[in-house]
Amino acid sequence: MEEPASTLWLRQGDVFTTITSIPTLGPAGRCAEKETPHGVVVLSQTCDAVRSETVQVAPIVHLSGPDVHVAASGRTPKYAPLPGIGGEVFAQLQIVATIAKSLLSSDARRPGVLTPKDTRSFAMAVGRRFSRFAFPDDVASWFQPLQRLAQNKAHHHQSPEGRVFANVRQIRVRSDSGWLATPYDLTISFLLDEGEMPFGAGDDLPDVPLELEHWLSGKTALQIAQRLLDNGGSADSYHLWGALAAEWVGRCARVFEPGSTCVSSYTVEVAGLDEYSLAAYFDSESLDLDHLSGPTLA
Repeated sequence: MEEPASTLWLRQGDVFTTITSIPTLGPAGRCAEKETPHGVVVLSQTCDAVRSETVQVAPIVHLSGPDVHVAASGRTPKYAPLPGIGGEVFAQLQIVATIAKSLLSSDARRPGVLTPKDTRSFAMAVGRRFSRFAFPDDVASWFQPLQRLAQNKAHHHQSPEGRVFANVRQIRVRSDSGWLATPYDLTISFLLDEGEMPFGAGDDLPDVPLELEHWLSGKTALQIAQRLLDNGGSADSYHLWGALAAEWVGRCARVFEPGSTCVSSYTVEVAGLDEYSLAAYFDSESLDLDHLSGPTLA
């Protein structure tokens, strides 16, 4: 028996497989039904879901193959993982509908997230989907070589570059001259999983060893990534990560003819999550590589 909306207790991330369609706005403003064969998941924050007579929901999708790795990496704003249902199950955040809470039954409810960590990750994924920064189109075009790299490596995650790129938790971009007019002076920060960097905030960073400096000359990103895998955790990792990130971003700059780019200069840095300052975080924007606007480069 369905509970009245006023007594049904809901949480963000709750799954209802009994909801097989949701309303969407179609052409000419007509309401259409979007089929949801795997059900829906509640996106509304828990406090709103409890108090309101309506909730926001998104369809559930089952992914397979490389798409699972891409979605589970947390680098795409299109999907939010639902590990309480299965490792291949995600909320499809591109489609959101508002439905009456009275349509939901506590008997049909399944928790899509179980642990505090999973709950927080789901909430962050939902929030990120609706708070993405709109980079200027010319900047989005400038970053598209890096976008293609990220998409390719995510689908070939067993390659050296793919295995290394999997440790990049987020890429953040700051324009030192602001975003109102070109050209832009960018600082591009690769934030790595905890423990990936051998040095933390406040540590004295060593100079590049002479042998490593000579070895890096003329090396490709593939070669640098392989050495990083072979020497992970060593003091050389810091310099290898810096060289690899610079090579990745360099592909963006090399696409454009001198004087034709909207980016006048750029700085690349690599940092662990535990050493990136809160001030730097608030002064920068997340670069969602699978959701850049702008024309596709040839």
